[in-house]
Amino acid sequence: MSAANIVVVPVLVALGILIGTVGTLVGLGGGFAVVPLLLWLFKVGDADRSFAAATSMAAVFLNACSGTFNYGRQRRIDYAAGIAVVVTASPAAALGAAAVMSLGERTFIYDVVFAVVAVAMAATLVGGRLLARSRQRNRLQSSGFLVFDRSRQLADGSYLNYKLDVKRGMLTGALSGFMAGFLGIGGGIVKVPLMILFMRLPVHIATATSQFTLLFTTASATTFNVINGKILYDKAIPIGLGLIIGATIGARISKSVSGWFIRLLLAFILLLVAVRMLFLAS
Repeated sequence: MSAANIVVVPVLVALGILIGTVGTLVGLGGGFAVVPLLLWLFKVGDADRSFAAATSMAAVFLNACSGTFNYGRQRRIDYAAGIAVVVTASPAAALGAAAVMSLGERTFIYDVVFAVVAVAMAATLVGGRLLARSRQRNRLQSSGFLVFDRSRQLADGSYLNYKLDVKRGMLTGALSGFMAGFLGIGGGIVKVPLMILFMRLPVHIATATSQFTLLFTTASATTFNVINGKILYDKAIPIGLGLIIGATIGARISKSVSGWFIRLLLAFILLLVAVRMLFLAS
């Protein structure tokens, strides 16, 4: 191993721990930070950006494994909700990618559209706090076809009572998947806010369930990337190791922070991503 690599590896691990901690806390895989990190700091993908995306995806798969394991032990994952989201996400992502191809070359308007959507979701996540009581009433009183009562006992003995609307879950998967394919972004950055705002899942359930859904999307994408030789293992392995450790830390921190804090952190990340998209569009 060269002297440069001896320095780079611990830096990648440390950055992975930081990204994994924050990403798991808010239910994201960390791709929102890993891809810019690889592109700008380590100059991965100067000739072909797909290497950065593929390397990030492989690392995020390890994060999803660790996050799912830790949240599963806490009994915070709603597997039925996760499956409802996953079932429509992959086909919708393919449709989104096909839509981009049919419209021709990607233009700045795509990035601007997502930036506006991200800012709107961030504002709703924060402003929704003012409507928390009415949201709770709506959540507990709503009923209908494919709407189920959920009462989940967490590992600490406490209970969470809420409604699971499978139809909303499938629509959430479709919307987040389509935007992921159309805009070339990680679906989690759209999926988690929708799980909170549209599906009306409790924040801690939404973030944990999002980690579970990432297992499916990252596993299939990583398999494809392995076959096509797109993964840079010298970057993916140390970042992935850091993400595994960070996911464990993030899941533990999640037990002691409020849903309101997670909302604020998620809104802040959405704003950062919006700024990045506007920068790309400029």
